[in-house]
Amino acid sequence: MHRVSFIWGSSLWLLLSIIGIIAGLIFSILGLSIILKGDTKTGSIVGSLFGLLPLSLSIWLITRILKDAQESKLRAIERNIIGIAIQHGGKTTPLEVTLKLALSIEEAQKELDLLTSKDIFELEVSEEGRLVYRLKETLLGENERT
Repeated sequence: MHRVSFIWGSSLWLLLSIIGIIAGLIFSILGLSIILKGDTKTGSIVGSLFGLLPLSLSIWLITRILKDAQESKLRAIERNIIGIAIQHGGKTTPLEVTLKLALSIEEAQKELDLLTSKDIFELEVSEEGRLVYRLKETLLGENERT
């Protein structure tokens, strides 16, 4: 439900931003044409208030929407990686993440390293010499049992 409202809200704001950009451009051009006809005071007011202001706000809003969407995507990737590790006994590898999430091996490695820097995973080397990322919670659970 939250995801649907996020998408609907983002789509609505994006539509309003596009309308704002179009209106801003129209009024900026109108203000410029009034200035070119010799009425600089009216042209400046029309261009600034009704043109540049909505244009600026719309551009800011679009960048905000795109930033929020990117952050949401990164959080979803993090949740999915943690889920993959839980399915595999608290451990995962870049290859498993690549196969499950359709990321490149470099992207999977980068995301796992980021989660390691956030102290969610710990990097280990398996007996076969492969990099294995283990959830910290799993390590704590094993240490308490022994």
